[in-house]
Amino acid sequence: MSQQPTAEAIILADELTLQIPGLRRPTLENVRMDRSSIKRIERDSSPTGEVTFRLGTILRDDEDYINPFEYECRIAPKLDFLLGYQHAAWLVEHQNEFPELVALRGSISILFPGIVVVDSNHDYGRLGLSLPQMGGYWKCRWYLLENGYNNAYLFRSDRIAISSE
Repeated sequence: MSQQPTAEAIILADELTLQIPGLRRPTLENVRMDRSSIKRIERDSSPTGEVTFRLGTILRDDEDYINPFEYECRIAPKLDFLLGYQHAAWLVEHQNEFPELVALRGSISILFPGIVVVDSNHDYGRLGLSLPQMGGYWKCRWYLLENGYNNAYLFRSDRIAISSE
């Protein structure tokens, strides 16, 4: 019997709270500057006004990871609060201004599920955006949301970027 997905609240963490100014959503040309194989923006529900950036998780205490289908079901009720490309790019540009953000490098990855794009390099697979720590800095990185080899998508060390406003 398969487990039914559930729409659960995002649990806000106390790791970090930052103010991010109002920012415009990216155009297709903006996201193609990072990855030329992006064919279209499937969804961008990210807020454009000033936000209070928070980190959260949707994993229960007894879960180490969840699959992409469950992940999508759990974030669906919060789409308007999930941060996107413009917020990730702003954090990369300003990362050294926030010691509490610098302190998290290497311990977590930050996901920005407010945007999903379609990429031609992966049989038109869907990509999400994250900020992993690479080379001692946060960097924007597109990753495949689903694939046939690894069906675990959200891990314990991942945090979701959300506006608490």
